[in-house]
Amino acid sequence: MATLIASGTNATDVAIPGTYRQDISDLLLAPLYVDPSYLGWLQSGEPFSGNAAVANWNEEALNPSSFADTTTGGQNNTDVTSTLKFTSAQANAIDVNNILADTTLGIGGSERVQVIAKAPPTGSPATVLVTVQRAVQGTSIQTHTQGAVWQTISQQVGMNSDLGPDRTLPRIPKYNYLQREDLNVNLGSEIIDSSLAGYTPGIPNEFTHQIMNRILEKMVIWNVSSLYGIGSPGDGTAGQTAGNASTMWGTIPFFNNQYSATLSPAPTTTAFNFASSFGVGQVANMLNTVNNTLYQAGVRPDYVVCGTGMALSIAQFIPQDQIRLVQDESTRGFSVNAVLLKLENEVTIIVDPYISNTNGSADLLVLDSGRIRMRPYKNEYMTLLTSPSFRDGDAARILMKMSLEVRNTANDAGQAGYLVYNCSF
Repeated sequence: MATLIASGTNATDVAIPGTYRQDISDLLLAPLYVDPSYLGWLQSGEPFSGNAAVANWNEEALNPSSFADTTTGGQNNTDVTSTLKFTSAQANAIDVNNILADTTLGIGGSERVQVIAKAPPTGSPATVLVTVQRAVQGTSIQTHTQGAVWQTISQQVGMNSDLGPDRTLPRIPKYNYLQREDLNVNLGSEIIDSSLAGYTPGIPNEFTHQIMNRILEKMVIWNVSSLYGIGSPGDGTAGQTAGNASTMWGTIPFFNNQYSATLSPAPTTTAFNFASSFGVGQVANMLNTVNNTLYQAGVRPDYVVCGTGMALSIAQFIPQDQIRLVQDESTRGFSVNAVLLKLENEVTIIVDPYISNTNGSADLLVLDSGRIRMRPYKNEYMTLLTSPSFRDGDAARILMKMSLEVRNTANDAGQAGYLVYNCSF
């Protein structure tokens, strides 16, 4: 007897009259559709609305306790008094009588100085000259390099002191544009009726099946937008309104200065060039270096987003790590869903198929998940529109309206995540 290999819907296909092949299912999309992992990881934030169609949020910063001296040539080891030069914003947190120590020499062994005068701001950008008494609290005069970072040791005041200057810092406004997208299904009545009558293998309703397929396609686009989107107001006003064809900033532009360049004054965002400091097989060193930088700024990142190449490289951290070895009668392997870094914080690995994964120029994000949210437009996160008509068929339209909030991405309010680019694996 011949093998039944025909692909139609007649009885000979399944050898049982009156039945139809049920060989189409969502599971069979596996070779066609790769799950957009980054979008699935994002949490939804507060809905926003308004005629401007712009998502706004405020970020806050604290007054600094350390200050970089930009005096040309630094400080010598002979003057009894010296003048340090700080930015106006830094000097606002310095008062007369404050004790400072040079962290570049190590606070414990550094000369300590006491502020005895502070001049008004001058120049553009504004700087402040701070006069200090050298070698106080039993320390000796030392040489200090240009750019030395001075740490506040104490901010003491005298008895019955009066009200000092206000230290309140203004909140820093940030924004992102609304992005509007749609998907459409428009089918003739015969196609829909054939599936409802059972003549389309595995598809009980062609109309709803095609809607779900279009949603899967749109999730891929939203995933890439959430990573790489470049913000544009469309025909709106830059930084104020999102007009027709507006697009949102994705996560990576927030961390590579593309977003920062649209702000005034423009903050500085730091990104790590993997190729300048690391090579193949050094992904562990890179992650611990970035993690240490964030830790020094008070951040404990908990997620790493990367492509398959970097994920496989991360899996080689400790090839013989028995704790990560999953083993039973039929399975052995290394689990890399999470990695414990040297500073004792665990990062979860999000492997995303749509992030740049080209060896030598791959991207990787080290993030604090609490600072990134998808922001839906109020009541219009995803809207299904249908309407009766005289057409010989049926149609549906789905509208999606969202933006992205990424906090703490630059030095104006502190940076809580990093983009690592040009990665090799």
